[in-house]
Amino acid sequence: MNKTFKIHFQLKRNKDYVKGNLPVYMRLTIDGVRVEMSAKRECDPSKWNKHAERVIGNKEEARILNNYLDTLQSQVYQAEKELLLIGDIVTAHAIWNKIIGKDEKVKM
Repeated sequence: MNKTFKIHFQLKRNKDYVKGNLPVYMRLTIDGVRVEMSAKRECDPSKWNKHAERVIGNKEEARILNNYLDTLQSQVYQAEKELLLIGDIVTAHAIWNKIIGKDEKVKM
């Protein structure tokens, strides 16, 4: 079994950032190996809660983004479960490949 398994969501600030929305990134860490991927969504930094790693508020926009992040998180847990069921080693890269569909074989 894994020693550590952590999922974090964060806003990624560029060097030349002045103002506006920032992209949301998901960081998956398993046994000290990190994989970082874009959530393909953006958020206003003033509405982001760093501790909860979610958007603050009850407006529709905040609920949609928070639900999307919950869905991403559940996809990670589902990919981990599938890897365990087939007997593969669960690594950050294996989960990332499973989420993006890189490991699936194409059937013609």
